[in-house]
Parts: sequence; C-alpha cells; structure tokens
Amino acid sequence: MLDKIYNLPHNIIEWQKIQSQWNTISVGGPVPAALKLLKNLWYDVTFIWSIWDNINGKYIRAYLNSYQIATEFIYDNDTKSNTILINQQNGARTIIRDVNKNSLIEKIPLKLIIEADAIIFDRHEPKAFDFVMEHKKEDTIIVFDPSTEWSDKIIHMAKNIDYPIFPIETFEKLLEGASLEEQCKEMYKLLGKTFVITDGSKWSYTYDGKEIIKTPVIDIKPVDSNGAGDVFRGGFMYGLLQWWELQKIMKFANVVAGLQCKREGNLTAIPAEEEIFDIL
Repeated sequence: MLDKIYNLPHNIIEWQKIQSQWNTISVGGPVPAALKLLKNLWYDVTFIWSIWDNINGKYIRAYLNSYQIATEFIYDNDTKSNTILINQQNGARTIIRDVNKNSLIEKIPLKLIIEADAIIFDRHEPKAFDFVMEHKKEDTIIVFDPSTEWSDKIIHMAKNIDYPIFPIETFEKLLEGASLEEQCKEMYKLLGKTFVITDGSKWSYTYDGKEIIKTPVIDIKPVDSNGAGDVFRGGFMYGLLQWWELQKIMKFANVVAGLQCKREGNLTAIPAEEEIFDIL
C-alpha cells in the first residue's frame, strides 16, 4: 500500500491543529518491507500483489523497482493507502486505514512458486496461501504476518507453517486477562508447534510447549516503530534460509527490527547488511 507518513511533536488532541515536523510518502506493508531487507542481504526477491493501474499503483511499482524488487501484478480496481501518524516523543504510531479493499488473489505463477526457497504472506491472501501450499517444493520456507487479527483463517495459516510469529496483542484476544504462560499453553494446544511472540521494545519470545524463552531487544532510542514487525519477519526468514538454530535467528531478527526503529520511514529505514553485522 501507499503510506502517507506524518511525524508529529506529540499525540493528537481533539479540536486542535497540529504541525507536522516532517512528512513523506513511502511504500508500506509487511511483505515489501521483509523483501527489501532480504534484498539488502543479497537475495533475489519478487513481490506479487493486486493493484489498480492508477498513479498510486504506478508510483508503488516504480518505487519497488528502484530497490531492485521485481514485481508481478494482478490488476484490480483499487490501490490501498494508509495515513500513519508518528509521535515524535516515543516513536509510537497510529495508523488510519483507507476504506479501499483489494480483491483476493487466488493463483500466482507456478514458476515463481516452484523456484522459491522462501515465501512470505500477509494475512489478506488465504486463497493464494492455499494455492502455494499445494504447489510449493517440500522444503520451501513459509512465513506470514497475521498482524493483530485472530480468526479461523489465521489459525489455519499458522498450523501450516514451521514457525508462526504473533504480536503480543494476539494473545490478549486469545485468552483475555490470563498470564502470558497460560496464553502460550492455550496457543500451543491450538497449533501443536513452537511459535514466536514479538513484544515491541521489551522482548521477543519463543514457546515450545514447555517453557517461554526470552530474547532481549537491542537498546535504542526509537524514532519510528513503523515496519519493525515486518523486518523482524524478514530477518527471521533470513535465519531460516541460513539454517541457523532458533535462538540465533531470534537474536538476528531482534537486531534488524531495532535498527529499523532508529530512522523515519518504512522501506527507506530498513538496515543495510553492514549495520546489522556490525552489531552482531
């Protein structure tokens, strides 16, 4: 989608005018952010999505191609856009979603599926997900971003991948008022597999049915948290492609997510290879 980003000196107060410190237009969404990180780490990537061939759609296409992200289009009657408000005091973001809705993608080119070593989805494409699961190679890595949605669709997708990654907010919907340990046990009953939890600037966690393992985030002063969860998933996918053990993957994903928060923007803020490995 197209992100219109405004950096504000403080939270919005009703009935008051507020002057943006800076504003920009960027391409957003969990998949392009993850792909941009993987491109920075020398993987060939292709982005597939539905788009309207209007000025916004053409801008997105040119923007992604400028980062050497190959694109495949399924033409639709709309292009999504969001307005993102950043609180300069703490880097927190408020997202105002557009009313536009894209049609579901049902099929994607088989050649791309068969060639892929890894594929990442957002939560909006369950039909494309099932199509890929039917046609992919046995060892192709699948990652998806559920956002904070909790539904039968999300459970179905999570059950069919190796390491589901959920934001902490999902667990509050799963078992409201329970402790994190109780919520993890409930999630494990549903999925029957190890999963990952992201918790903003605090920790990330893994749960294997027996214990919660904490991985610390890097100590930074956040400027803009936009896209942190997206690049966490890209970093996690990178670690899986390297065949690293799980805790090394978690550390790597935390580093790239932390570095993402040090600059304004979405794709424009994604860390380069040198930055990441300097810290590691």
